[in-house]
Amino acid sequence: MRRIRGLLAAFLCLMAGQAAATDYPRVAIGKVITPSGAVCTGTLIAPATVLTAAHCLVNRSGTRVFRPITVHFAAGLDEDGVDAYAKSVEIALSPDYDATDKENHGNFAHDWAVLTLEAPIDAARGGIPPITGPVPDAGLVSAAYSRAARVEPRIQTDCRIIGEDEPLVIHTCPVEPGASGGPILTSLDGDAFLVAIHIATVQVNGESVGLALPVKAIRAAIQP
Repeated sequence: MRRIRGLLAAFLCLMAGQAAATDYPRVAIGKVITPSGAVCTGTLIAPATVLTAAHCLVNRSGTRVFRPITVHFAAGLDEDGVDAYAKSVEIALSPDYDATDKENHGNFAHDWAVLTLEAPIDAARGGIPPITGPVPDAGLVSAAYSRAARVEPRIQTDCRIIGEDEPLVIHTCPVEPGASGGPILTSLDGDAFLVAIHIATVQVNGESVGLALPVKAIRAAIQP
C-alpha cells in the first residue's frame, strides 16, 4: 500500500508539473538527440530500451537511418543539467516503415522505433510499461521536449482521445514540434502506464490535432 501511494503521489506530481527531473516517472521520459539537430522525445520502456517515433531517426529525405552511435538519450533533464545520458547501440525501426513515403507522411501506423542504449538508466525503475488493458480516453498526461521547452518537458494534463483512425488515435495533447515520440500516459492503481506515442500533427476542420500510435497496436513488436 505504501508503494502504491508513493507511485500515485509521483504521478500526481507529474500531472501538476511539479515532479523533479530525477523523480519517476519523469526520469523515464527523455530527449532523443540526433545528428540532424531535430528535437524529439522518447520513453524508457525497459532499463536500456527507448520507444520513440521512427521519423526522428532518419535523414530529411528518409533514405538513411542514423548510425546508432550518433543518437543519444538524455533523461532527467532540467535547468541544472542531465541526470543520465546514454548513447544508443542499436536502432530498430518497424520493418513496414517507409520514410520516403511522403504522400502518406511516412505511413504513420508504422512510425515507431526502439533504441537500445549502451547502459541501463537505473533511476527509471525499469521504465514505464505499456498498458495491457483497455485504453482510457480521458484523464491522460503527455510530456514532450518541444522546441519551446528544450530543457524541461512540457507536461499537459487531462489530455483526451477524441477519435480514431485505426490503428491511430486523435488526441488533444500538445502538438508542438519536438513532441514526436513523446508519451501519452495514464495511471492505474497508482502506477504510470504508457498508452500511446505522439506521431504527427494534422489538420481536421481547420484545427491542428495530434495523431498518436497506441502501444497496444505494437506491443508484441516492442516487447523488451
